[in-house]
Amino acid sequence: MIKSRKLRLVMALISVCTCGLVLGAEPNEAKIELKYEISDDEQEWLMTDKRGNIEKDRVVAGLIKPSHVAELFISSYLPSAEILLETSAGKNMSEQQRRFLTTTAGTISMIGPYGKSIRGYRHFRLYAISEDDAKKMAQSMLEYRANDLIADYERCLAQRKELEEKITDIKKELPEKQKQAKAAESKCMEIKDSRYFSLPDSDAIKKAKETMLQMDKMLDVLEIEFAGIQEKLKSIEKFRSTKSLGGHRFSDETLDKLDQMIVEQMIERRSVEARKKAALKIQSREKGFLDLFSQKSSLEARVRTSRKSLNDSERRLYEIERVLSDMGPDKLLPKVFQNKVTIYPVRVED
Repeated sequence: MIKSRKLRLVMALISVCTCGLVLGAEPNEAKIELKYEISDDEQEWLMTDKRGNIEKDRVVAGLIKPSHVAELFISSYLPSAEILLETSAGKNMSEQQRRFLTTTAGTISMIGPYGKSIRGYRHFRLYAISEDDAKKMAQSMLEYRANDLIADYERCLAQRKELEEKITDIKKELPEKQKQAKAAESKCMEIKDSRYFSLPDSDAIKKAKETMLQMDKMLDVLEIEFAGIQEKLKSIEKFRSTKSLGGHRFSDETLDKLDQMIVEQMIERRSVEARKKAALKIQSREKGFLDLFSQKSSLEARVRTSRKSLNDSERRLYEIERVLSDMGPDKLLPKVFQNKVTIYPVRVED
C-alpha cells in the first residue's frame, strides 16, 4: 500500500444499539466512534476471490465506476452487497451507489494474507461512487457485523432457554423411568431365582426360548394326535349308530366293545386337551418372561438415554452460559482496528 501523502482526520460517531437483548437489562448505550482518515493516494480498483486472492484480470469497467474506497480492518465475515443495502446505512446511500452495488462486480473486496495483516481482523475494501457513500459503506459494514453479533447472542439465549426446558423435562420424567426399570428388574430377578436358579441373563433367555420351541413342537404333535382321535370317534360313532357292517348286524358284544372304544377315545381326547393346555400355559409363561425381560431392557435403555441426554444438555448449557457471560454489551459491538476507516480516491482505467 502506498504511504499517504496527505491525511485529513475526520471524526464520526456510529451508534450500535443492542436494546432488549440482555434479559432484565436497560437498553445499551454503547457506541463506536469511527475515525475517518481521508487520503489523497489513489488506489486501484481491485477484485478478490473468496480466498482473498487478487484477480486483476477480472476488473471490468461497468456502467458505473467507483471514485472512492473505504479501507478498514474488522472482525467480520464477507457480506454480500444485498445484505449491506438492507442496513439502515445502506438504505441511506445514494441511488447511484445502490445501483453500483447491485449491477457492478468487485464492489466489496476482502484482502488476503499479503500486504497489511492484523491478527484477529480481516482487511476489507469497500468501493463507492463518492466519499460520502464510502463512509456509508463502512457504516453499513459495521451495522451488518453488529446485527450478526446480536443474532449470535439471540441464538445463544434461545438455545439456553431450550436446554433449560429440556433439562427440566428430563429431571421430571427420569425418576418415573427409573422406578419402572427397577420394578421390571426386580420381577425378572424373582422369576430367574425361582425358575432358572439365578442363571446369567443370557442363559435364562436362551433357556426360555428353548422351552418355547419345545412347546411349539409338542403342540404340533398334540394337534395331530387330537385330529386322529377325532377321526376315530367319528368312525366309531358311525358304526355304533348303524349297528351293522356290510349288511351284517353287530352282536351285542360288538356293540359293547364299540361303546368301550368311544369311552377310551374320549378319555384320550381329554388327556390330549389337558396336555395341550399345559403346553400352552408353559409357552405363555416363557413368553411372559421374555416379554418382561425385553421390557426391562427397554426401560433400562430409556434410563441410560435420558441420563446421557441430561449430562449432554447440562454440559452444553454450561458452555452456553460461559459464552453468554463473555458476551457483555461491549462484546456485542463490532471490533474495528483502532476504530479507523481510511477513505482513498480510486483510479479506474477506461
